[in-house]
Amino acid sequence: MEKKWYIVNTQTGCEATAKSAIEERIRSAKLEEFFGDVLIPAENVVELGQGVRSKPNLVNFFQDIFSFKCF
Repeated sequence: MEKKWYIVNTQTGCEATAKSAIEERIRSAKLEEFFGDVLIPAENVVELGQGVRSKPNLVNFFQDIFSFKCF
């Protein structure tokens, strides 16, 4: 059976907390074989200012959303 993607809407800024809580619940219930990846859509962004590059910042594509794959 193929796994499908599901999207979870969270409070803004709590994406990482919700992701880790779901991963912990999956581990504690021993359901790892039913779940695939749990992802927060994000990218590293480097800003240029006055000819100087800043360090990369992780920016979410969609605020308050993450997705996971399961049966």
